[in-house]
Amino acid sequence: MRLYVFIILFGLLFANDVFSNVLSKTFNPRVVIFNDVSSDELEIRAPQKEFYARYDTDTQTFHELTIPFDVISKKGTTVDYLMTIPIMTSSCNADKETVFFDVNLSIDDKLWDGTGLRFTGINNSHKMKLNYPRIEQKNINQQCTGTIGIQVQMATL
Repeated sequence: MRLYVFIILFGLLFANDVFSNVLSKTFNPRVVIFNDVSSDELEIRAPQKEFYARYDTDTQTFHELTIPFDVISKKGTTVDYLMTIPIMTSSCNADKETVFFDVNLSIDDKLWDGTGLRFTGINNSHKMKLNYPRIEQKNINQQCTGTIGIQVQMATL
């Protein structure tokens, strides 16, 4: 008899969650930095591997996310390099519908124009900032994901 009562209560709690108004919850997506290619000349290092962006229910967007990283000359000599973003995608999925959106990206307070940025140095610290558009809360679960890849290569300025 107790099992039967438990199932009914669980069903009522689940139905209440599904049919209630939008719930405000803290959401902390995770950013993971990885290095999959090594170079004899340049290295990208980040002081931490995981970053979190919080969702603001009042403005219905994620807070600005700042990701610091360094580009280091492995030989200790001044190098000229070009920084590009070979991949940048962001989307939210809800109820079999995928909505893609653009993220405003800046590096060292320079708005990313898609062509690449040129730098010179031995050990340069950079800050990538991501600003998200309004992403409306829905009455159904939605999953938002994104991928950004940074590439640096030797270049002649």
